[in-house]
This record gives sequence, C-alpha cells and structure tokens, in this order.
Amino acid sequence: DIEAILESEGFAVRQYSRVKTDSKTMELLRNAMLSFKKIQFNYDIEGNTKEIILNPYGIIIADKYYLVGYNEYVQDLRLYRTDKISDLAILDEYFEKDDKFSLSEYCNNSFGIYQEKPIDITLVFDKTVKSDVLNYHFHPTQKLKELNNGNIQVKFTSGGTFAICQELFKWGTTVKIKKPSSFKAYYKQYLSDVLNNL
Repeated sequence: DIEAILESEGFAVRQYSRVKTDSKTMELLRNAMLSFKKIQFNYDIEGNTKEIILNPYGIIIADKYYLVGYNEYVQDLRLYRTDKISDLAILDEYFEKDDKFSLSEYCNNSFGIYQEKPIDITLVFDKTVKSDVLNYHFHPTQKLKELNNGNIQVKFTSGGTFAICQELFKWGTTVKIKKPSSFKAYYKQYLSDVLNNL
C-alpha cells in the first residue's frame, strides 16, 4: 500500500508555507485512489457551491494541497484545493486510470501548480550566493553548473512563468535571466508592474 500511495501522490517541493488540510479528507482521498473509486464532493467556485464527480489521480503538495483528477463532465484533468472540498464521499463506482498519465511528469510541467507549455530556462546566479544555490531546489528538472568565473548556472524546463518570477524576485540582483528572451521580457514587465503599484 505504501508503494501504491507513493505512486499516486506527487510531492512537488515548493517554496511556500502550507495550509492545513482535514486529515479525514486526506484519508478518504487516499482510500479512493488506492481502490480506483470515483469520488463526489462539494466545491466552492467564486462563492458558488458545485457538486463535482472526479476520478482521483493524485495529490500535489505546493503552497496548498491540491487534488488532481479526471473530470468526466469537462473531459479533462482538473485541480482542486483540498481545503475547499466538503461533503466528500467515495462512490461505489470504479474508474480506469489513464495509463499515459504520470503525476511526476504532470508536476514537472509547471513551477507552480498551474499547467502551461514548458519553456527552457537558463539562469545565472552570482558567486556570492553560490552555497545557497547549490543547496536549493528550484525544479525537478534542474541542472546546475559552476562557471569559470565562479557563478552558478541553473537550467530547467518548466511552465508557470508567474510563479518563477515570484521566486526570482526573492533572489534580487544576484540572479540574471539568460534564456529565453521572451521570459526575460515577461520578468521585466512583472517588475515594472510591481513598481507601478507602489
């Protein structure tokens, strides 16, 4: 069962505080995933409560806990915050999980939790933060390399451009975006928007 749980749950390491999730909800979700049974729950969407029936695929731990699963009504994958789930019930109806779905690959497509088309990103961090960078987890696909001048190059492939900008902002002037130029322009606009909001 432990191996099955690890297979079905994605632990996406992020750089945020976590919110509490009801232990009973998590237990029911795990049971549903292990038994491949559909679930039904109420979910708040912009103040309106919707009844959702879902094939639960896994749990992603980010700034919050997110349930990822296949919603047959919209015929697509959807994410749901577990702390917003209420009246959760396991249905007496089985589902077949998509063999092509990989939770780890799904997580790796994004820096945060929202899915975007992944882009190849190259960053260079100043040698003054070398130790911090070498011991930091940016993304599961990251590749780190020490350059001849002592600076650290970090490469990874990911979507979630807004979340990446928020992460880079914490590093201040110790990081430079090398590639792609489109992301560099996006980050410049992000910084401009922050300044204009002061």
